[in-house]
Amino acid sequence: MKHINLIPLEARKLSAQSWIKRYILKSPTYRITMSILLLLFLIFIYETSASVRYRLKVSLQKKQIKKLEAGLERNKDIQSQIKRESEIAQEANRHIQKRISFLEEARTEAVKWSDVLFLLSKLTPPDLWLSKISLNKEAIALNGTTLDNARVSDFMLKIDESGYFKATSFNFTQKNKSKQEEAIIDFEVITHLAKY
Repeated sequence: MKHINLIPLEARKLSAQSWIKRYILKSPTYRITMSILLLLFLIFIYETSASVRYRLKVSLQKKQIKKLEAGLERNKDIQSQIKRESEIAQEANRHIQKRISFLEEARTEAVKWSDVLFLLSKLTPPDLWLSKISLNKEAIALNGTTLDNARVSDFMLKIDESGYFKATSFNFTQKNKSKQEEAIIDFEVITHLAKY
């Protein structure tokens, strides 16, 4: 078998290194191939760095999510504590409002009994004696004694005319004879406060 050498004569004289430099490295195919390889390498580097950046970003986002979840749990605890404190405050407010309304009612409905008794003592005639006074919000029962029924009527008239009392009425009168010659009259008068 015969061997045919296809390498041109000028190239046969070249060494392997000079031949590579002359024919391979300077050829357009080599340059295009190397450009493509370089471009692929740069794309690989870019994609790798983008992937690393993405993984880093994902890792940071996961850490931030964990921090936010921990913060959310703390906020839920704080929110439940605030809710409990709000309920306690509302209950205390309701209790205070009840007390305020009770005090307002007591203040508006308060009767100064010392003034009532002082006025009754001024209106009582000298020959009429009060022995018992029963006081409540709705009525005042006046029990006493006198020597004349007319004094009781005068007393009732003075009470109604004072402007502090109203709807005065007899409850009963009763003659009570003692060892003395004069008959003593026991009576009970009912009146109501007009100013309260």
